[in-house]
Amino acid sequence: MLNRGIDLGHCFLDGQVATDNSINCMVNSSDAAINRLNVNDDFNRTANDGMEEIKVLKKMKVGFICLGAMGAPMARNLAKAGLLTSVWNRTASVAAALSAELGVAGAVSPAELAEQVDVILTCLSADPDVLHVVDALSPGLKPGTFVIDHSTVSADTARTVAMRVGLRGANFFDAPVSGGVEGAKQGTLAIMVGGDAEKLAVVRPVLEALASRIVHMGGVGAGQATKAVNQIMCAGINQAVTEALAFGAAQGLDMDKVIEVVSQGAAGYYRDQTWMLAMGVLDLRAFFA
Repeated sequence: MLNRGIDLGHCFLDGQVATDNSINCMVNSSDAAINRLNVNDDFNRTANDGMEEIKVLKKMKVGFICLGAMGAPMARNLAKAGLLTSVWNRTASVAAALSAELGVAGAVSPAELAEQVDVILTCLSADPDVLHVVDALSPGLKPGTFVIDHSTVSADTARTVAMRVGLRGANFFDAPVSGGVEGAKQGTLAIMVGGDAEKLAVVRPVLEALASRIVHMGGVGAGQATKAVNQIMCAGINQAVTEALAFGAAQGLDMDKVIEVVSQGAAGYYRDQTWMLAMGVLDLRAFFA
């Protein structure tokens, strides 16, 4: 089981991550013989036994871009996990204040932040903002860097970003979140991820500092498509509740009493169940077991 601080070495092979106290990795060769590889403390050393490429990761340096209502508490949780190295925000004073609070660097530009870290997390408000920031950080991207976008944008935007960072040799995940500001503060977000499943295993410990549930949904764009499902469900809940309350008011009912009684009945039960499903708390598969 990977720890949240990534204090042990991690060996990545065929989608599997293995750790032990001696930081040794077991590698299967093509003839099924087992070669034992002793791992040093370098962050990213690539070995090749003739058949497979093994990436060995030591403690990762993480940068966070956009420190709004969601981004700031997410950055704080990364700092608590000992992962955060640098932050950047369009309003420089916000980044300066948080960098001073957390004792991390405040980058002067997205490109400078990209030069300082191995994993870049973004959480922006709209599709054009995501594309603009990605273009701004691209000159500083190193091959092998991971870019993880927590914004809620379109699947097409996610695929465009993946193509652009891929030109720099970087890896991309669209990883929108659900759970709101409180979930961001508590580190209990639900994250729906689109991208390469094997590479996700490498950065999963970073996401575990932010979330209680991380689900790989498929290729790039699948995370955003799943978030769209979430948003449609939430919109439907809101519309149904407001229509019902408007109907009650039109009937001349005491709405305080209406809310009190229906919240204890089936309407309250299904509202709560649907909300938990939308927030990633409830597992729908339980209903079909």
